[in-house]
Amino acid sequence: MKWINISFQRLLCENLLSLFNFVRNLFQFSFNLSIGRLMFDHLFVAVKEGRIHEVQAFLDANANDVDIQNNSRKTMLMHACENSCLDAMSLLIDAKAALEKADERHMTALDYATVSGSVEGMRLLLEAKANPNSSPNPVTPLYFAAKTGSVEKVKLLLEYKASIQLVVIKANCWTPWAIAKKKNHHDVMQVLVEARAAPTARDLKLMNDACVQGRVDDVQRLL
Repeated sequence: MKWINISFQRLLCENLLSLFNFVRNLFQFSFNLSIGRLMFDHLFVAVKEGRIHEVQAFLDANANDVDIQNNSRKTMLMHACENSCLDAMSLLIDAKAALEKADERHMTALDYATVSGSVEGMRLLLEAKANPNSSPNPVTPLYFAAKTGSVEKVKLLLEYKASIQLVVIKANCWTPWAIAKKKNHHDVMQVLVEARAAPTARDLKLMNDACVQGRVDDVQRLL
């Protein structure tokens, strides 16, 4: 019986030790995760506020982490584009940040630059070979630019051969010209017409019929 008690006590001690190590490792993981999250938050603030030396110091020590993402899967480059931080954008592009990566909203760096960034920021991305037509978002950069009424952004995207891609939102079919018309952005409409990037009245009717019937492929061919 004494031998059994000793074995039981040994087994109990081993289990308690295993439980202690598990709790300690779990605490350490949670601590490291919290520290990492604080570091990422600080880094994103540094990008937004243009504290380039801090971003550079991080990249010097963590060259492979240029595409780290926050809770919404947004990268530093997306954050810089959204806030038109040109110096940070240049630094991150030079560090080979991914240009086509998307966040949880399916937005890319070029999408953010088009929606709330600057023409200069868009040009940095396009000169770095960002694809003006490549986006997991059903809404294209050209559509964004036409919707917000930015003539310069529309011109820039057309300069880089952005296609007049059909956008389908809640079963409604839109072209950049159509959304510009809806928003009364007449300057944008004129730019699209002059660039032969607007459908004719006949094509609009054909596209409308195709949209009503759900023939998206036919509408795309008309473009």
